[in-house]
Amino acid sequence: MSLKKKNPKIAVVSFGMSDSIIPLLKNISEKGYCEISLFLTYSQTSGLEGIIDIKKDKLNSGIFEKSVIKKMFDNKISDYIDGAYQINIYIFPSLKLKSIDNFKLSFQFAKRLRQYDIIHFNGQHGVLPYLQFLLINHPQIYSIHDYIGHTGERKWFADFMNKFIIFVGKQIIVHNKNTFVEIIKNFPKLKKKINYVPFGILEVYKLFGDENIKERENTILFFGRISPYKGVEYLVEAAKRLKKKLPNFHVIIAGGGKFYFDISDIKNDSTFIIINRYISNDELADLIRQATLVVCPYTDATQSGVVMTAFAFNKPVIASNVGGFKDVIVDNKTGKLVPPKNSDKLGKTIFETLQDKKKLEDMKENISVLKQSREFSWSEIAEKTVDIYRRSIDT
Repeated sequence: MSLKKKNPKIAVVSFGMSDSIIPLLKNISEKGYCEISLFLTYSQTSGLEGIIDIKKDKLNSGIFEKSVIKKMFDNKISDYIDGAYQINIYIFPSLKLKSIDNFKLSFQFAKRLRQYDIIHFNGQHGVLPYLQFLLINHPQIYSIHDYIGHTGERKWFADFMNKFIIFVGKQIIVHNKNTFVEIIKNFPKLKKKINYVPFGILEVYKLFGDENIKERENTILFFGRISPYKGVEYLVEAAKRLKKKLPNFHVIIAGGGKFYFDISDIKNDSTFIIINRYISNDELADLIRQATLVVCPYTDATQSGVVMTAFAFNKPVIASNVGGFKDVIVDNKTGKLVPPKNSDKLGKTIFETLQDKKKLEDMKENISVLKQSREFSWSEIAEKTVDIYRRSIDT
């Protein structure tokens, strides 16, 4: 496949989601479809996320030069990218739309983005309306990650922006089938520009940690930011019952954020290991290596980077049957799906899975096979993304 315009210049503006956009752009760039520049965009008031460990509190807002950017990146990430595309970093003072400083930086940002044939916005940020206005005549593609906000995190403006994006974007990318179907149902006249493109396996996390760390028997792991929609309380309730049935049973809950339910009764319980802070890439990789299972007891979800990270390490996942989990977890093959908000069923499923060693090994083997499939290969996903770029230029 080749783009109609020879070697067009594509600017990808990613508001976080570095763990999925970095391997995608590496695959696009290596195939020579187009010239890619990645603009990683953060704010000083938002937390750390993904595989780029930027200590934003120690940096001023602004545009960073190549020499500074090089110091920000872990050598493992730099080696992985291997110069396949240019990386730029913009740090805004805040997420606020009503900010003179944000507007000034947006103006500088937009001036630079006008040099490109297409601008691909990945996710949302408070300054996005500024950039949309300043780049109104430029072809814009949007990747929507959370079409409707999660429980406890929903914001009317973000939901409004997603609907607005669907109207103004040349092409729209979503990463789970539920969202794809819902958007087409709500906007049937725009269905030709709505595209379902899944995440690939987030193998980049395997660059980190100690590859010699061994799996610990009967150890389950929840990782990620603590938030009401993650359903961690259902995992805790299930685990309280299981600890009497399983020898050497441990539950690791790892991630930053404030617990929204009382955990005082498990703080001194040796069954539970609570790591309530930002988890570095090396630490996260080692925690996954140690785990027998990864558990996602979410009450609602879209696509999940957690599942695709766990699969990188061949770890089966038990998840609630919500959102995009059923897109990537083949029930009883690469993990298990359970009803949401049901600690009894969750506990029973965890127990049965941990007890059946043969099933666990079969699941790991099935994940290995899944990783070789075309649907979740970054090469295939790169092909689909480039086709979307091509259609944006041709229309």
